Amino acid sequence: MRKNIIIVAPNYDPKSGGAIALHKLCDVINNLGRKAYLCPAFENRFIHVLNCDTQLPHLNDDLWRLSIDQRIDLKTLPKTYPKADDWITKLKRIKRIIFNQSQLSLLANSQAFELKTNPSLNTPTLSLAAAQALAQQEDTIVIYAEIMAGNPLGAKNVVRWLLHDPGFHSGHVYYEMGELYFRFNGAVKPFCFPGSTTSEQFLTVVQYPLDLYNLDGALQDNERHGTAYCLRKGAHKLIVHDLSDSICIDQLPHEEVAKIFKRVTHFYCYDTLTAYYHLAAVCGCKVVVIPDEGVAKEDWLTPEARVGIAYGLEDQEINCSPKETLAFLKNEEAKAMVQTRKCLTHMAAFHN
Repeated sequence: MRKNIIIVAPNYDPKSGGAIALHKLCDVINNLGRKAYLCPAFENRFIHVLNCDTQLPHLNDDLWRLSIDQRIDLKTLPKTYPKADDWITKLKRIKRIIFNQSQLSLLANSQAFELKTNPSLNTPTLSLAAAQALAQQEDTIVIYAEIMAGNPLGAKNVVRWLLHDPGFHSGHVYYEMGELYFRFNGAVKPFCFPGSTTSEQFLTVVQYPLDLYNLDGALQDNERHGTAYCLRKGAHKLIVHDLSDSICIDQLPHEEVAKIFKRVTHFYCYDTLTAYYHLAAVCGCKVVVIPDEGVAKEDWLTPEARVGIAYGLEDQEINCSPKETLAFLKNEEAKAMVQTRKCLTHMAAFHN
């Protein structure tokens, strides 16, 4: 069995389901007696002859500040410069950023990559340099989320966790052969990539702030007024509910969102892959999820996961059931250990 596991993750963010899942996975693996570490995620881009004109400015903006002390203005780069040697050095560094897939030779010592973690979770961290060295050992598995391009750590053994449909955020998929994929749950569409394998097992690891989202202090139905809504990953959709006396919860802290859910009548959720619709139901709020085009209710979530949630304005299954929803969420948290253990076994067998 592989001894070390590195999970490439962004800073812990209580409002980001992806960040929570990646950090919680590290915690669960360590609690199972395995060795798991977090490594700071960074934005990596694949550059090729067809997209270099559009991607180079992004690299200049996103990576230059992490590699050297001054950013080059690509539009006004002089043909001659008083300190020619300085420009030669800087241009060589740009070349290394573009053509080195990992970019870690420049980023490894950057203080900007001090990962923020949740102190309540067991999530030891590695620097980029340490992660790169460990990742290339035969007994290490590296887990990337679906949004990461390629294999920036140069890992021998790669697992990719599909927290959302591949390419949803960027419109592009840059994966490699020989990888093992796990879908977060059935809401992520089936996916295959030539030369890689998608597991039939789901890797569902969740953590809900149920100390905030509950019926404590919640108003009765006849006392509630107004509505709430979120856009998030559904920001491209047409607004279909009445915006008068409606509060957008995007970017609000959990403490404030929980208070809103406990006093409004309805929550309209344009994001079909977020925990907020379950959390709203737990607070006694009637929940309506605005469907994704071409995705039927049966293909969205399992019946037990849809309890108390309407899928579309015409769906009649809108009766609020806080207790049933709470029971479902607690069961999902409890299953995380079992599912993770099964997936670890599959990882070890695949990368033997």
